[in-house]
Amino acid sequence: MLSFLKEPFIQVGLAFSLLSGCLLSYLGVYVILRKVIFITLGLSQVACLGFCVGIFWGSSSFFSFIFVLIGLFLLSLNFSEDKIPKESLVAFIWCFSLAVSIIFISKNPILEAKSLSFLEGNLLYLRWQDFLKLSIICFLILILHKICYEKFLFISFDREIAAASGLNVKLLDFLLFISIGWLISYSVKTCGVLFVFSSLILPAISAFLISKTIKSAFFISSLLGFIGITIGFILSYHLDLPTSPTIVVLYGMIFMLINLFNLASIS
Repeated sequence: MLSFLKEPFIQVGLAFSLLSGCLLSYLGVYVILRKVIFITLGLSQVACLGFCVGIFWGSSSFFSFIFVLIGLFLLSLNFSEDKIPKESLVAFIWCFSLAVSIIFISKNPILEAKSLSFLEGNLLYLRWQDFLKLSIICFLILILHKICYEKFLFISFDREIAAASGLNVKLLDFLLFISIGWLISYSVKTCGVLFVFSSLILPAISAFLISKTIKSAFFISSLLGFIGITIGFILSYHLDLPTSPTIVVLYGMIFMLINLFNLASIS
């Protein structure tokens, strides 16, 4: 069953998706704690728009990151939530980014031919150079989160008390979201919006159903991401299925199985 691992394109695709997906699953715990699920969906779409724009300028990764920064800036603006709820701003960013992405795709034959890959990704067309770049990004993100772990948790649970205790909440917010946005911007061009958004959310919500502490939630979320990606790759290869959607289906099945187990244990 594991003979497919002899294929070089499978090796790099699996390695890339495991590194990206497991770290996204880890960061997804913060996303759930902060209740900013749809913000990450908006950022994923903004990163996709940056990729489309970057194709015209020869630097898709750079433009993806720049557009994510712009999206974070817009979300940080102090609108009156009585008039404009934060969710409305996220909806605007998502709709606008998607519409402009479609326009760019329609005007570029290369983008139009690859338009489906923006949604489902192209994990089987990666190079080891892509994995090396991702490894550097993930290493820097992990260093940041190692240093700021307790502070990130503090502001995630109670921003007001964190600010009253002297923490620079705005700076910590920026560092947390920029680390998430950086990983999104690099991953979305190869893994696709579906994989990136699902890896951020589904393993984390599954982890919260069975974890008893926050520390265990980070570990379990990453572990569930690892399991979903590994089994998803095996099934997609042997059943000739698209890789990213198969992984997302595995995420969903894990979530449903945990729910069924919890219901059975209660009854």
